[in-house]
Amino acid sequence: RYAALVEAARLAERYITDGAMPEKAIDTLERAVTEAKNAGEMFVTKHHVEQAVETRTHIPVMKASGKEAEKLLGMEDALHQRVIGQHAAITAVSNALRRARTGLHAGKRPVGSFLFLGPTGVGKTETAKALAAIYFGSVDSMARFDMSEFQGPEGVNKLIGSFDSGEPGVLANALRSKPFSLLLFDEFEKSSRDVINLFLQILEEGFFADAKGKRVSVRDAIIITTSNAGSNLIWDMVRQGKDPSALQKEVVDAVRQQGIFTPEILNRFDAIVVFEPLDKEKLKSVATLLLQELQARLKEQEIELVISEELVAKVVEIGFDPVMGARPMRRAITDRVEQVIARKLLEGTLKRGGIIQFSIEEIAAL
Repeated sequence: RYAALVEAARLAERYITDGAMPEKAIDTLERAVTEAKNAGEMFVTKHHVEQAVETRTHIPVMKASGKEAEKLLGMEDALHQRVIGQHAAITAVSNALRRARTGLHAGKRPVGSFLFLGPTGVGKTETAKALAAIYFGSVDSMARFDMSEFQGPEGVNKLIGSFDSGEPGVLANALRSKPFSLLLFDEFEKSSRDVINLFLQILEEGFFADAKGKRVSVRDAIIITTSNAGSNLIWDMVRQGKDPSALQKEVVDAVRQQGIFTPEILNRFDAIVVFEPLDKEKLKSVATLLLQELQARLKEQEIELVISEELVAKVVEIGFDPVMGARPMRRAITDRVEQVIARKLLEGTLKRGGIIQFSIEEIAAL
């Protein structure tokens, strides 16, 4: 019972950002009493306190066990089902989550903070989406920010809120509504100096103050920033057939030397991960993955799509762009493959319970 009192004080101080001590500790204990009553138990334990805090904050406080432990141990395999290649990135974010959920990560810093470097269309954003869907349960658990929209002197105000106008900040709002979430900051190299200074504090201290001076915690979030910085060097090194381990060091050194990011901000990240361009085999895997998504949607209409090697090769041919990477591939499937299927459905040549397999002639005409 005394352990529950100590735990209520500790967890209230750690996870509940509004209110002051001892009031929020007392409130936590009262909520724990309710948890115990609802469970039909006479004594309040640490477990009830943890449940009370989880219910209030939506942050997992209890140590990972059961299905969540299995999910954490199999995180790499689950992510690789949605993201082709990019082993370094997947390993880095998986390790960060395991450390956080076993209580081993640095206390006041975010769960994990990463800078993803690489060309367009190689899976930087998709990795973040996949992590949100697999671990947090939904892509909706990811808040996405385009940093080109936070330039100039008003950039910080848009994120944390404006004292003059009273407008709340989008970052402060996102964290207050979902403190246990994934924050994705695209095109991080476009951030203003003031925004970078804000991130220096966030990545080191795990919190910031909003426009009204109220503390906003980032300790239970994963932060992923993306950038195309170093893309030309990455392409040059891949063409030269350089080893991926050399790619990592040289790209990070080049980004630092060119002044794209300061050493201070680079040193704040838990990991800087270089995404390599996708080779032909990986592009085929991406095309197969996207066609399987279409296959699943058609299955809901009791229609079977046969995915042939020829269809995959054609999607790669029409959907790959050297500059945009695999990004146009989804559009190619929508504009070409889905268009043919839609026409067949309208003509009545394809019906519920039917099978569609593109002929060689149909594939050539896509």
